[in-house]
Amino acid sequence: MEIGIGTVQFGLDYGVSNQTGRVDFNQVEKILEFAQNKGIRYLDTAPLYGQSEETLGRLNFAENIRIITKTQKMEGLSGFSDPYNEFSLELERSLSRLKRNSVYGLMAHDPNDLINDGSDRIWKIFETHKNAGRVKKIGVSVYEESQILSILDRYPIDIIQIPVSIMDQRPIQNGILNKLKKKGVEIHVRSVFLQGSIFIDPEKLPGSLNTFKSIFSDFSNRVKKSGFTSLECALGFIKTVPEIDVVVIGVNSYTQFKEVVRAWEKEIDLSAFSDFQPSKNSDLLNPAKWVNS
Repeated sequence: MEIGIGTVQFGLDYGVSNQTGRVDFNQVEKILEFAQNKGIRYLDTAPLYGQSEETLGRLNFAENIRIITKTQKMEGLSGFSDPYNEFSLELERSLSRLKRNSVYGLMAHDPNDLINDGSDRIWKIFETHKNAGRVKKIGVSVYEESQILSILDRYPIDIIQIPVSIMDQRPIQNGILNKLKKKGVEIHVRSVFLQGSIFIDPEKLPGSLNTFKSIFSDFSNRVKKSGFTSLECALGFIKTVPEIDVVVIGVNSYTQFKEVVRAWEKEIDLSAFSDFQPSKNSDLLNPAKWVNS
């Protein structure tokens, strides 16, 4: 298992706990230099992440750096006379922004694009890019179990990105991670900090998150009992899940990234969480459903 860097904050003001806005270029440069010195190989980006791809394109990377990008969403291309051609061309644009001839992974940003009518045409576009050597692995970024099962029944994906955290253990408990691993799918997990909400004082949860104050308070109390930090406990839990290949972590600064790496390298005792009950409520676990947060 390795950690990778989610780069949405390099292009957008993102995250419920983000108080500093988009990461400036000098900070990005220091983050990526530190990452390479630590042997961190994975970078996750997308055209929808603002200036993220352009920012990465300004940097020099070692040959072993593996960039995963995503597609545009078909629903956003409906105004074009040939939306499938636009969909296909977007990888070429991503490569141009990244200043690379190829990337490690290409994922459908909207899982419905591999479920709805026309998904076969989209999958053929993926295969064309892979066969041409522009991308090594093709797959999808997903949110819900039903999406995963539907796509697995249709297409032989190589790579998937899925939310998993100490607060959201559904893919572990329902056997989805095990099923993906048996099919040889490379598993990348995101939202391990639930967009940073686990770092917020439970008394100060914004918007609809306040509805779930009790579980945040339970988590916070167990963290205090453990003697470790919320960051260390969250990463310590993820390291106990053997099916995971890469943990995608977004950061807002160089200092924060160094803290993440230190926490990742630390051995954590999670006995305080032995009977912790994670949530199964998608109103909490899917940030798209948060209101005024």
